[in-house]
Amino acid sequence: MNENKEIAPRISQETVKEAKELRQFREKELFDAYELIKNTVVVIKILRKVPFLAEEKVEIKEMIIGHGTGFIYSLSGIPFVFTAYHVISDLKKNDSIEIMLKQKDGKWIAERNVQIFFNDPDHDMAALLLSLDGNNLSSVSLSKPVFTPTTLLKIGSRITYCGFPYISQKGEFIPVFQQGMIAGIDTGRFTDDKVAYIIDGMVNPGNSGGPAFVGTSKDVIGIIS
Repeated sequence: MNENKEIAPRISQETVKEAKELRQFREKELFDAYELIKNTVVVIKILRKVPFLAEEKVEIKEMIIGHGTGFIYSLSGIPFVFTAYHVISDLKKNDSIEIMLKQKDGKWIAERNVQIFFNDPDHDMAALLLSLDGNNLSSVSLSKPVFTPTTLLKIGSRITYCGFPYISQKGEFIPVFQQGMIAGIDTGRFTDDKVAYIIDGMVNPGNSGGPAFVGTSKDVIGIIS
């Protein structure tokens, strides 16, 4: 008695080789992107002084009440940090902003002399001015204004994005680099000609304010919102 059986399609060695090469290419692309932009991405901490009762007396301690990501952009040697507006939107009068960043030599420093340069709640953007020498810092490039429609991006375009969504048990911020794909383009989110790109990758709260890049360039095409 003959039985009809479904025969699984055979995968050729050539197809397996192409899939392996594609995976290796994407791994290399992510590594190259990491090496290129790792020192341009910063941690933004919002600090608040909170009273604590210790040994029958009140002590004032600073606590991290929120954190996000930003990226360095230098203009004529003057360093700015761009981020998402909602990262700093809950800042109170006596709160402080502390930015953890890497210098070109790889050394981490904490910068508290930070001024809010501009806010743009409508587009969820903000820029912070640093009192540091921008020549000692790595920075990204902005070939076009962020959110401006560009022919470089379309449905299916691959992007790299990064941020600091996690804090280790030792209190260290852990940078996470990811790749994703443009899954949609929202042309109705803003009232002007700006657009919002929808990505298919996982984004956590600490990623907010992080940059999104095309491929392995340092050209920022958007801010994680």
